[in-house]
Amino acid sequence: MTLMICALMATSLAAAPEVSPVLASPEVRAEWDAWQERQGAPRSPLACEEFWPGDALLCYQVVEERHLRWVTEADLARWAVTPAALRAQVTADAANRPLAGERRRVEGMDAWYWRADGAWSLSGLFDPQRLVREVGSPLLAVAVPSDGVLLAWPAGAAPLDQVMAVAVQEAWTTQRNPVCPVIYRWSGDKWLPYLEAVPKAAPQAAPAGDE
Repeated sequence: MTLMICALMATSLAAAPEVSPVLASPEVRAEWDAWQERQGAPRSPLACEEFWPGDALLCYQVVEERHLRWVTEADLARWAVTPAALRAQVTADAANRPLAGERRRVEGMDAWYWRADGAWSLSGLFDPQRLVREVGSPLLAVAVPSDGVLLAWPAGAAPLDQVMAVAVQEAWTTQRNPVCPVIYRWSGDKWLPYLEAVPKAAPQAAPAGDE
C-alpha cells in the first residue's frame, strides 16, 4: 500500500511548471551550447523542436525564482515530461489565453495588420483559426521576425504583402533577437512558406543564455 501511494504521488508530481512558448532561429541550439561551454555549465541541450522546418524552432522558457530561463532536455527529464506532452500543455494554455494583439494601420495605405507582443504573443500560432477570425480572412499570413513579436494579416493583396515582407525583413535584420525572415501562410491544415523580401543573410544575433 505504501509503495502504491508513493507511486501515485510521483505520478501526480510528474508535470511541468507553467512554461511559455518561444520561437527561435535554428542557430539558437549552437549558440546555447557555446554559452554553456563559456559558463562552464553542465551541458544540456535546449528542449526545442522544429516548428517551421529550416526556419524556426519551438522552444520554451520558464520562470524560476523570478528569473526567466530557457527550458532544457534536463528539465524535461526532471519533470518526467515528454516533448509531446510539453507541447500539448502549451497548446492548452494558449487556448485559454486571449489573443492580446491589436490592429494597426499601414501608413499610406487603406490596409491594416494585426500585431501581438510579449511572452504569449505566439498563442494564435497554436490555433490558427483564432487568427483567421481575428484578421477576418481565411487567407492568413503570419510572421515572427523577432522574439516576442507576431504579425498577421489577410494574405493575397500584393501591395500589402510586399509592404509587410519589407517590414518583416527590416525587423529581422535590426532587432536584437531575430527569429525568422520568412512569412508563412495557413493552408487550412498546416503552415507553408509564403513570402520573403530578400534572400536570407543571417544578422548578428544576441547570444543565447539566461535572460
